[in-house]
Amino acid sequence: MFNGLKFDTDNLKWISFSLSFIVALVVIISSLFVKGFLVFIYIDVCPALLVFCASFLVQKAKAHNSFSFTAPIRS
Repeated sequence: MFNGLKFDTDNLKWISFSLSFIVALVVIISSLFVKGFLVFIYIDVCPALLVFCASFLVQKAKAHNSFSFTAPIRS
């Protein structure tokens, strides 16, 4: 009956990633008014968020084989 609908986990990962990114942005913007909490975010949350984004994008690229880290060897 639902042959056209496929549960795509790849899209679900992107949706959850974008939702978590939006929540992180809202927390950062709302914490601009609280200086102590802002220092906490800059020290703890921002580096962790950057590492998470970078590792997620690398995994995404590796899964789709869109690029490689090494140059192709020509014979």
